[in-house]
Amino acid sequence: MMSRPDKAGLWGMAGLILAIVISVGLAAFHGYHKEYFYEDEVLSYTLSNSRHGAYFQLRPGEWYRGEDLLAYTYVEKGHGFDFANTIANQQEDTHPPIYALLLHAVCSFAPGHFSKWAGLGLNLVCYILVIILLYLTCLFLFPDHPLYGIPVCLVFGMTAGIAALAVFIRMYILLMVLTMLCLLWHLKVIRSGGGVKMYMALILLTYAGVMTHYFYLFFAFFCAAFLCVYLLIKKNFREVILYAVSMAISAALILITWNRVIWQMFTEETAGDALSQEMNAKVILSKILHMAKAADGELFGDRLAYLALITVIFAVYLAVKDRAALKRTVFVSPEISFTVFTSVCFFVTVSAVTPYPSTRYVSPAYPLFLLLAVVTLKQVSDTTFRSPLLGLAVIILFMAAPELRILQNGLTDRNRQIISEISYEHRDDVCFFGAGIPPEENVFELERFDRIYVYDGKNAAGAAEDIKEPDRIVFYVPSGKEPEEYAKDILAVYPDLKNMERLYVAYYSTCYMLSRGE
Repeated sequence: MMSRPDKAGLWGMAGLILAIVISVGLAAFHGYHKEYFYEDEVLSYTLSNSRHGAYFQLRPGEWYRGEDLLAYTYVEKGHGFDFANTIANQQEDTHPPIYALLLHAVCSFAPGHFSKWAGLGLNLVCYILVIILLYLTCLFLFPDHPLYGIPVCLVFGMTAGIAALAVFIRMYILLMVLTMLCLLWHLKVIRSGGGVKMYMALILLTYAGVMTHYFYLFFAFFCAAFLCVYLLIKKNFREVILYAVSMAISAALILITWNRVIWQMFTEETAGDALSQEMNAKVILSKILHMAKAADGELFGDRLAYLALITVIFAVYLAVKDRAALKRTVFVSPEISFTVFTSVCFFVTVSAVTPYPSTRYVSPAYPLFLLLAVVTLKQVSDTTFRSPLLGLAVIILFMAAPELRILQNGLTDRNRQIISEISYEHRDDVCFFGAGIPPEENVFELERFDRIYVYDGKNAAGAAEDIKEPDRIVFYVPSGKEPEEYAKDILAVYPDLKNMERLYVAYYSTCYMLSRGE
């Protein structure tokens, strides 16, 4: 007869596989319908693959083909696995290079064309690793409840904000892999101590984390702070010394192999923006609350207050009716304290210091927040429902409701479809593209045009040498500019183009068309 631990292990493995299949299936479905690429996602490709510079270089008065711009995004034939070129590009950016190197390697298997599935595929592999690590974290935190990881991973994979992050082609899912590994490493040391091999692994992990995104340092700092205090209380000075030496070696490796680290961490675009902020108590609190509200929407569908109220009512009920049950329910181990401390401190610190109010910067805390929420609700459901399975079903459905509503409403981005259709319809027209507009957002519409003239609002005459009497001109106006003022110079050169209509609105620009009057 099979022993109970073996049965639990088999159920756990089956549940983990189910969670991975559902999670990856949902994320892939989101990816299939992905139409819009945020400018940073396009930059992921240009930094990884471009042989024309890290960023688009469009000079006013020059002509380009759409294919010339698209070539920034893919690996050109004969130049696959050119990691030196990726390094050179990434040195012009403000982020470290590991994600760009990995994306370039994936793109190198299909040179000569752009594919969203290169970035999505890389993200989905990282996504699977995050789910596995989340399951292992549950086993570490709750060794007496080996099946806790199943509902946690199911909820994680069915959360709207997580699915959106999984198809966001940047380094944040990879960062989540490394922060989860960092968490597990520290949990293992808290429980059973380290060793030379463990600290060698920490050196490599720290190096990989910092070389993926510099916000890893915040997560690693709070992990280190808790662990070192814990070890000092235990008077385990040997472990503290090994830890300090490992961090010093990691820092030395980073400085030796990536000489742009200081510039990237303290360049004007990053540290400059952060340091130039007004940082008083009111502003900091406002930023933290803003980020918390945004994270609440992505993780809990703006229902975190209700979950907190349910938890408080449950705790009060147990305190009155069954204090022994309350003591059993509120179980706080050093490992749980460490997880709460690290995730909360990371979230609060990053929310306070980042000048950019985007939840992707705090996303490494998301798996841990969902873990803590699901396990807390599990305590409530075990008391409320006679059937544990029914309670779990209610929790999963409650947490997954925002994602299910998104799926019900459909994932097709109708606005992007319209933009694509219009750009295809006008592919044979002349395109005047406004100088100063970041072309990353528009590259997949611009690729359809064979004649793109970079227009600064005053140099339309320069196009007249090549284009004599066009029937139509499509022109992009930077956001905040008056289209009539922008079109005036074009009309002075081509007075027959008397009709003007707006075609579509993009993020940094608006597209108009001038055509001949009847």
